Amino acid sequence: MRRGVIGVIVCVLLLFGCAEAEDPVYIPPGMEEEYNKLKEEMGESFYYPEILDDKSNPIVMNVNGEIPNLKLICRTPERGFIKYVEPTYEIDKSKPGDYLLNYYCETKKGYTTELVKTLKIMDRQVKLNNIQERNQPNAKIGDLFGYSVAMNDDYVMADMSGFNDNDERIFEVHLYKKSDPSYSRVIVPSDFQKGEVFGSSISSDGDFIVIGSTVIDGNTLKEAVYIYKISDESYERKVIPSSIDGVVMVSNPKFVRTSVDVRGDYFVFGGGFNDDKSGAVYLYKFSDENFERRIINPSPKHYDNFGSSVALSDEHLVVGAAGDDEKYESRGSVYVYSIEDELYERRIVASNGEDLDNFGHSVDIEGNDIVVGTNKHFGEQVYIYRIDDELYERIIIPSDFGLNSGFGLDVQIYEDKLVVGAPFAEELSVRPGAVYIYSLTDTDFEKKIPAAEEVSGSYFGYSIAYDGKELVTTQSMSFLKEWEQKNILYIIEIN
Repeated sequence: MRRGVIGVIVCVLLLFGCAEAEDPVYIPPGMEEEYNKLKEEMGESFYYPEILDDKSNPIVMNVNGEIPNLKLICRTPERGFIKYVEPTYEIDKSKPGDYLLNYYCETKKGYTTELVKTLKIMDRQVKLNNIQERNQPNAKIGDLFGYSVAMNDDYVMADMSGFNDNDERIFEVHLYKKSDPSYSRVIVPSDFQKGEVFGSSISSDGDFIVIGSTVIDGNTLKEAVYIYKISDESYERKVIPSSIDGVVMVSNPKFVRTSVDVRGDYFVFGGGFNDDKSGAVYLYKFSDENFERRIINPSPKHYDNFGSSVALSDEHLVVGAAGDDEKYESRGSVYVYSIEDELYERRIVASNGEDLDNFGHSVDIEGNDIVVGTNKHFGEQVYIYRIDDELYERIIIPSDFGLNSGFGLDVQIYEDKLVVGAPFAEELSVRPGAVYIYSLTDTDFEKKIPAAEEVSGSYFGYSIAYDGKELVTTQSMSFLKEWEQKNILYIIEIN
């Protein structure tokens, strides 16, 4: 009722014909001054179409060639008013990988549709055509699968925690082969204890599989590393760090994060809560069971989580201390050590660090490049540093950035590619997760791998493994209506 009355008054005042009996177009608050200025400047020619809010350039297409959540609008001054309408668009695919997006605004002036703007877009999402699946057998509601994954040539592996038929808590590591869908091996420790969290971290190289484990016995934390062989299913070696002497205040070991990594003859174990809860890291050799190098937190404080993430290269060891708060609350830091020179130490902090960033939640290293992920708002950005240039820092934020996406909760470098997990990334109003791929040499390169299934809370990309050709990650999907659990490990070919 009110808009109709206003329409009549405005029509009269502006002496425009009201034969169409059309309400004037709503002008958003704050736009009145701009409208009056435009009308005064343009007079009788008060007409032009314009795209507003094109902050999303470059735009990312989904796997169906569509542009989801299109938020651009046209501003079309018409009959003395500014009309806001959604644009129409067409995609010119004559240049694959560098498409053109042509926007059109429709107007009554001349009854034509005018081309307003052409933007470049990138077809950045990978079509999931070449994908293999490995299902967790007999999955039950509540089973957690793939919170840690690893890949070693033809073999892929993922942890599983759930309940057996007797409602007893179980923890396992499942081993699969890319080349043989029928192959399956389940690894559990021979001395498994009640309350033990086995498989909290996994890494594999050569013939070895290294698995992290934690147990809380009363107020005492017990951490260990188990080593298995791919070629010999009877082989098992258990390594207990020489100094695990902290009294832990947490009651559930699933909140105690450990990490492992393997490179050549070395494997490393990090315990973010050991050594009086400030954290410590232990370096070992496969070839020498007596070798142990212990690296303690350089500035120990409770809950620094020094060692909650670790990564090895041929020459260096990177250690995350996501809870480090020398001056600020849990901004986090990362330390770099030399494998051969025990005196070398370098500390890295984010140039734009803020409280609760948890910088160092995830780390990886390949040659000269170090990558660091955060855990603020479940991940926001990823950083790249270089061994030979202490001033170098590159900050990566996804082109379709969204809060709480988990971007950076897991990271991995392989040759010149960086892979980033975002297990809570949104797609078409649900949060199934995603994985992003970047180039270390081309700052414009970005590929987005969408979740295989659009199911919210299924953690696609929570843990990732990448070997330059294929990506491994998982989804855990609970369908309560059917009382069905689907836990799937994906092997995705990346072109």
